[in-house]
Amino acid sequence: AVFIQRDPKSDRIGNMIRAGKICIRMDVRARRLARKLLVAAAVWTAVLSACVAAAQDPPKTATRPTWTAQATAPGSTQGQTPPGAGETGRRGAQGTAPAKRPTKPASLAPGATILLATKLVAGQRATLAVLDAAGRLMPGAVVEFTGGERVTTDQTGRAAFTAPVEPGVLLARLVDHIANASTTVIAPAPNLPDGVQVLDYPRVISVSDRFVIDGFGFRGDADANRILLGDRPALVMAASPIALVVLPGPDAEEGPAQLVVEVGGRSPGPVPVTLVSLRVMAPKKELLPGEKGKLIVRVRGTHQRLVIEVRNLSPRVVGLAKGNVQRVASSGGEANFAEIDMHGLRAGDFSVSVRLVPVAVGLPDVEAARQRLLAARRLATGNWQERLDRLLRRLERDPQDALQLRNELEKMLAEKPEGEFGRMIEAAWRELLKH
Repeated sequence: AVFIQRDPKSDRIGNMIRAGKICIRMDVRARRLARKLLVAAAVWTAVLSACVAAAQDPPKTATRPTWTAQATAPGSTQGQTPPGAGETGRRGAQGTAPAKRPTKPASLAPGATILLATKLVAGQRATLAVLDAAGRLMPGAVVEFTGGERVTTDQTGRAAFTAPVEPGVLLARLVDHIANASTTVIAPAPNLPDGVQVLDYPRVISVSDRFVIDGFGFRGDADANRILLGDRPALVMAASPIALVVLPGPDAEEGPAQLVVEVGGRSPGPVPVTLVSLRVMAPKKELLPGEKGKLIVRVRGTHQRLVIEVRNLSPRVVGLAKGNVQRVASSGGEANFAEIDMHGLRAGDFSVSVRLVPVAVGLPDVEAARQRLLAARRLATGNWQERLDRLLRRLERDPQDALQLRNELEKMLAEKPEGEFGRMIEAAWRELLKH
C-alpha cells in the first residue's frame, strides 16, 4: 500500500478551482491528460510485445551434441596407411560434428617428414625424400641443409644431393614447414672390397613400414638400387653408398620371403626375412566417456614374439592405460596378439598407430651412437641438455660400457621424448642395443 499525505494547500486550491474562483483552460488540462495516456499506452505496448516474444521463442540453453563412438569392423582400418607410419586404426563416430577449428595454412601445417639415409659418405651422392602429414611423397618441397644449401624434391617426392665434404652431423629442415631431420656424415672407408655387400638388415619387416639396409656398394641415386622382397619390387625412398631406406611395395605378402639387393647388375645374393602385418581391432564398438575397453593388435605372418610400439593419436578423446606412447610384446604363437587397455575421455573420433620396433643385430657402434647423441644435443632444451652432456662425457671416458649407456638411454626413452629429438635418442639406443 502507498500512503499519500494530504496537502492542505492543495486542497484549498482544488476547492477554489471547483468553486470557479480559479480557472484553468480546458485545452491545457486536456493536453496534460492526453500526454499521460500516451505514456501509459507506450509502456503497456512494450510489456505486451516482450511477453508475446517470450511465448513464441523461449530462452535457449547451451547444449552439447551427444556422440557415440563407433568402431569399424574388427580387423579393418579406414584409409590407406601412410608409408612408414606403421598401421593406423581409426574409429568413426555418429552424430553432428561440432564446428571445425581454424586450421593453419598448408605451408605451416605440422606433420611433414624428411627422410635421410641413416649414414652419408662425405662428398658423395645421396637421395632424400619428403612425406606430407598423410605420408604421401611431396613433390616441390624445398629442403635446406646446414650452411644454406637447398634442394627441391622432384615429381617422385625425392631429391638427390651431395653430402658435405667434412664428416659430422648434417641437419636439414623443410622450408615453410615445421619439419627437420639429421643424419651422420662419415669419411669414406679406405680399401673397400669391390661389389655390393649387405651388412645389416631387419630380420622381421612390416609390410606397411619403411626399413633400413646397411652395407656398401650402394648408389646414392635411389633408383639405381633395385630391392626385391619375395620377387616383388620395393621403393627406395632415401639412399647413400652405405645405407638405404626402403618401403615394401603395396603387394607385399606376409610370411617368409627373400630380400634381394641389386646394384648395377651385381648382388650379394638373397637373405631370408619375414614379412608381417599389424592389424588394429577394437572388440568394443562403443567407448563412452569413463568407459574402459581394449585395443587388440594382431600380428600376421609369424609366430615370433615381437615388440610393438603403440601411439595414441587422439589423446583428448581416449587414454591408454600406460601412457600415450608405449611398447608391448606380442603373445607369440598362432594367435600372436597384444592387448592395450584404454578408456574413454569424451565422445568423438579416435585413432591409434602401431609399428614394429626393429630388433638390432651385429656389434654395438659406439661412434654412431655418439653422433646421434650429438645431434640430439643440438635439439635439446631445458634439463635435457645437461643430461646429454653427462652422457656424452661418460661415453668419451668409457666407450666400452655400452650396457650402462644403454640403460641411461632407456630411462630417457621412458619419458617419451618427442619429435626429431626423440628419434635421435632412440637411434643412439638402437646402435647400443646391437649384440
